[in-house]
Amino acid sequence: MGKFTEKYKALQKWQKAGRELKPFLPEEMEETVCMNCDTHFHGNYCPNCGQAAKTHRLSFMGVIRDVLQLIGDLDSRSIRTCLELFYRPGHMIREYVLDGKRAPYLKPISMLFFLSTIYIVMRFLLFPKFPLNGDEVANGVVLDLASGLNDGLNNEDVPLPQWIQETGNSAYFALKKVTIFLYENKGARTLAGLLLMLIPYKFIYKKTEIGEKMNLMEYFYLICFMGCLGLLISIMLMPYMWLTNQGFTESSNLYDSNFLVDVWVTRQFFCLSWKESFVKQIKLFFASILFVIQMLILIAIIGAILGAIGWFALWLMGEL
Repeated sequence: MGKFTEKYKALQKWQKAGRELKPFLPEEMEETVCMNCDTHFHGNYCPNCGQAAKTHRLSFMGVIRDVLQLIGDLDSRSIRTCLELFYRPGHMIREYVLDGKRAPYLKPISMLFFLSTIYIVMRFLLFPKFPLNGDEVANGVVLDLASGLNDGLNNEDVPLPQWIQETGNSAYFALKKVTIFLYENKGARTLAGLLLMLIPYKFIYKKTEIGEKMNLMEYFYLICFMGCLGLLISIMLMPYMWLTNQGFTESSNLYDSNFLVDVWVTRQFFCLSWKESFVKQIKLFFASILFVIQMLILIAIIGAILGAIGWFALWLMGEL
């Protein structure tokens, strides 16, 4: 048991330390002449125009590298970011968000949308029969959610004023368009889900030693990185589902319900014990449900107030 404890502590120390960068010593590097502005300098980039010290000949691999950089700002940082998200996610995110170590890692929002692109491409290649057209799915979802509203608006037995019918029908089609957009854009859907978690995260973790010093946007970057980890897990699971003929559904994104991954990440980020992180994730789950309920109640109240104002205005004009 003692050896296991020592190895576990060594693993934690290795995860926390990460990869150290050597300090830059200009005198140890050869002088370079920038091929763009003829500036003499020591280092990897020209201090005058920013061009790289090494300019490679144009090649086919160079074209591929340029395309990848255009899509997702990809370079060695992308590989490092993905690897560290797997073995030391909380420590890596804390270094980016709070410790100011931004250069070694990929920006989370760019990474989120790039991984979403990979997710959609792999889904299309491995599961071509899975519906990619959100219109079909949105029809079912929106009709299930709003069929009662739609029937009520167009009920001939209880006719409603024209303006109420037009407003309700506009809301119906707006909901359908939003559903189509979120279904066909994995990045936007993930981002929308993360925004819903923003307030509950701050509410639950604001009393921790690290969390009390964080502002709302720092919490946002934290959950963005956690969303990137979720997409990476989903992408890695796709080949397994394809090889085992399990088929594919959106519910295959195990990160959406992977409680233990959240516990692991927040434990490292906020420097908590396993028990503390576990309890806070349970509290976060219920806080998220209460927050969604409160938002729905607020939207209903605002809608009722606007509807009452409209009815009162029509009553004043003598149209009712």
